[in-house]
Amino acid sequence: MNAKLRLTISVLLLSVTLVLGFILTQQAERTTLAGSVQPPYEFSGPIVSMPPDVLGTWLVGNTRVVVDQKTDVRAADGPAQVGAWVRVRAVQEDDVLRAQVVRVLPRRAIPAAVDVHGVVNKVKGEIWLVSGRQVRVPESARIVGDISPVGAVATIRGHMEGTTLVADVVILSSATEEANRVEFVGELEAVRGTTWIVDGVEVQAQEEVKPPPVGSLVSVRGQMVDTQRVVAERLAVEEETPTYLEGWLTDGSANTRAWRILVSDGRDPVGQEVEVYISEETPIDERAGLVQPGARVQVVGTPGDAGIDATFARVLDVPHAYITGNLVYIPQDPYAFPWTVDATQVHVSPSTVLDRPVHQFRLGDRVAVSGIRQPDGSILARMISGSKR
Repeated sequence: MNAKLRLTISVLLLSVTLVLGFILTQQAERTTLAGSVQPPYEFSGPIVSMPPDVLGTWLVGNTRVVVDQKTDVRAADGPAQVGAWVRVRAVQEDDVLRAQVVRVLPRRAIPAAVDVHGVVNKVKGEIWLVSGRQVRVPESARIVGDISPVGAVATIRGHMEGTTLVADVVILSSATEEANRVEFVGELEAVRGTTWIVDGVEVQAQEEVKPPPVGSLVSVRGQMVDTQRVVAERLAVEEETPTYLEGWLTDGSANTRAWRILVSDGRDPVGQEVEVYISEETPIDERAGLVQPGARVQVVGTPGDAGIDATFARVLDVPHAYITGNLVYIPQDPYAFPWTVDATQVHVSPSTVLDRPVHQFRLGDRVAVSGIRQPDGSILARMISGSKR
């Protein structure tokens, strides 16, 4: 074999090696950034059991998680002990859930009372299946509504006993009654006997309820009889001028008491996160959709020590699309081309509400995207924030 032929073969082999190396490296990078490594799993619950020396397997709610020397146990708001509520961030390793961070929740963030709202699918003894969730309804529970529970819409207020939700009060209503149920806050414009005019809506009040002065803010809960008339089940006067807040829920649910809402005034694309405290008495309207991260919500309340103390909350609309994933591509000009979150293209514009300046997003960041699904499967982003899920 002459020298020229050997040189040609060597060059070809070197080229093939370099190309294969490049392809494998790109695939490895894409695999890593797209999330082949399992994302962290975050959950909350009471500590049911734990080892005396802290290290070992904990039972938090109904989830077993391993706490080791690498776990960051944050106990600034109380000791980590059986009965304390904690929020856990963990990762799955070899079929074992290992905690990265365990934070003891402050008292105001503990869901002392738990609310469940849904359709009763099945009843077997004291165990009810409500929209797929098991609830124990003991004989001591107060049941309101003289209808058969199976197929009815149930609003349940209860408490946790270990990992079991135990009902204290069950309110049963038909699907028709549920569809006509309304809750809102408005200004009392006039009083005509037992009929109150609240924001142009006729509200039929109970005779024993004395109306407040015209101009007062009133919270109304009741049944809509027609488009302009409500039979009130509950009327309450708002004592203080309320604060109205609209934004995207980035953390929280109907069963948690501490929400975080990303708010933007429309002038600054970087939103501001506001803490909202939901008390046991705060009515939550989920007729337009479930309270979950990504939902656009409205909160009425008053300023508190650590944020807004809500007197009313509702879901304004259901996001057309809501995804969480890892950022695998960000164009040099962030508004010129779509970003890529896992395998989904996401169009970002200057009007997209972000939880940080746009240049601070990095490849590999885990994000939540709320927006409008396009015909080609991409998403026109309305909100992007960091995600722990």
